[in-house]
Amino acid sequence: MAVRFHCEKCNNPLEVDDREAGKVVLCFYCKSRTNVPVESSPDLVAKVDGGDVSLTPIVGGAASESSVNRLLIGKAGLAAGIVLIFIILLFYALVFLQVLSVVRADGFKSRPSEEQTQLVSETVQKCVKSSQMLMLGGAALLFAVVGLVLSVIGILQKGKKIAPVAGLIINGGFLIFVVVTVISARYQ
Repeated sequence: MAVRFHCEKCNNPLEVDDREAGKVVLCFYCKSRTNVPVESSPDLVAKVDGGDVSLTPIVGGAASESSVNRLLIGKAGLAAGIVLIFIILLFYALVFLQVLSVVRADGFKSRPSEEQTQLVSETVQKCVKSSQMLMLGGAALLFAVVGLVLSVIGILQKGKKIAPVAGLIINGGFLIFVVVTVISARYQ
């Protein structure tokens, strides 16, 4: 059974499942929050032989806030993945700028290629071990874990799966990369 009523703001007719009676939903038309009455509006239904019959065809329904929140969880997982990508890009940009400053230094080109390679390698290692880079790495790891959890929750909920799956791929891929990197560095 459905509850039929008018939006409190735009007055358009809405229809929701009777389980939403007494709750707040989002209007299909104006996207504002509106209260669902316990019973249908009399002008939208008529009693015929003890049953309800629609007097007005209703095009749109309303979405409960809980269903909207469930959709936002999956999108939050994707958003965490996008922030993670920006953190990683920032990390590589900072390393690149440090290496670039070493390469552009006076006398770099006159050194033998083995010495150039060693100098660049040392610069990268110093940069990666610096406190700013460790903080960036920690932030990236935090966003990856949070994004992965939100993406999995979003996938388990009803609704569209595109955003949570994309978040799962980005965050899960980063975590797999981190695990493989740590394991390979440990056994070298």
